Amino acid sequence: MAKLTRRSFKRKKIVVGAIFLGGVALVSTGFAAWVLSSGAKETKDGNINVAQVSAEGLTIENIALSANSFKFDTTADANGPVIYTPENSDTECLTTVVTGYIGNSSHLGGLTMGLTVPDSIKAAATEGYIVLPDCVATPYVFSAAEITAIKATSNPASSNDHKFSHTISFAWGTKFGGNNPADYFNNPARTPAEVEGSVEYMADFRATMFGFTIDKTGDTPIYTLGNSVLDMNQMLSYTPAEGSGLTFTVTITATTSSGN
Repeated sequence: MAKLTRRSFKRKKIVVGAIFLGGVALVSTGFAAWVLSSGAKETKDGNINVAQVSAEGLTIENIALSANSFKFDTTADANGPVIYTPENSDTECLTTVVTGYIGNSSHLGGLTMGLTVPDSIKAAATEGYIVLPDCVATPYVFSAAEITAIKATSNPASSNDHKFSHTISFAWGTKFGGNNPADYFNNPARTPAEVEGSVEYMADFRATMFGFTIDKTGDTPIYTLGNSVLDMNQMLSYTPAEGSGLTFTVTITATTSSGN
């Protein structure tokens, strides 16, 4: 059997669906495995869960997401020498705006919003592939001025419900120069060596996002997760088993003016 080396994996124009997470992983059928916290009332199609915790006398209602999935995909117009986007493919979506209404808001004293992400996503941030939203480390705390504004913004359907809104955004990390990977690798400023190494670079990215261990002691990288042992090309096309993919949970907590 021929021995595989890094050069055995010849570089070619990379199809986004084979390397990014949106179409292949994060929003594939059955990928959103809903695991909702106690008291959650809202479920959405996609990979973002919504959980609610409210004090007695307060309700959190009519939650909506501007985007139901985070998609670490390419840009719609990517058509470079290294990465391109085929027709009808998912494209980058790193932001969602969470809106909803607080019932009986005259009792509202505090409101926070946090995002829980898988450990592998945290690892990808540590490695510099992505940047996490601020509300991952600690929940976002709505200011006193924002609480006042919430109380002043009514739901026309109910004079007792008042609207809140907060934007949650990921970003691309330093390993991609703060840019979408398609823009990074299609940039003419990339050296021949960087372009040559793009397959391994993107395989490492996907492996990290999905929680694989990476072994580079041999002639070519090996990626392992449980019983799955993959080479670079297999890592680029890896799809998680149905119901076992990455999910993100937004937790909204409302408290009364007494803190209860």
